[in-house]
Amino acid sequence: MLRGPTLTNPVRRWGVIAAAGAIGFAIGIAGFARLGLDGIFRILNDLPAAAVGAGLSVTLALAGLAIAALKKTKPTSVGLPSQSHVPALSKSPPFR
Repeated sequence: MLRGPTLTNPVRRWGVIAAAGAIGFAIGIAGFARLGLDGIFRILNDLPAAAVGAGLSVTLALAGLAIAALKKTKPTSVGLPSQSHVPALSKSPPFR
């Protein structure tokens, strides 16, 4: 299951995130220019309601995860890992 550090680590790779956002934006603009608003609504009306609902739910869930990851990250020194990811040393006696 995905947990805290797993979700917040990709946020630190700003170049990849920005490139993916720019590509998605360009595809959306191209699709809008090609189909127009009526074409987009016609496609959404032709699909089953469950498929449209699932697609919108996934989109909103990913947007929520991105916002939550942005709020949880704390700036660290450049090139150094955060201290929260370093495992603590065990205080048990060494093995003999």
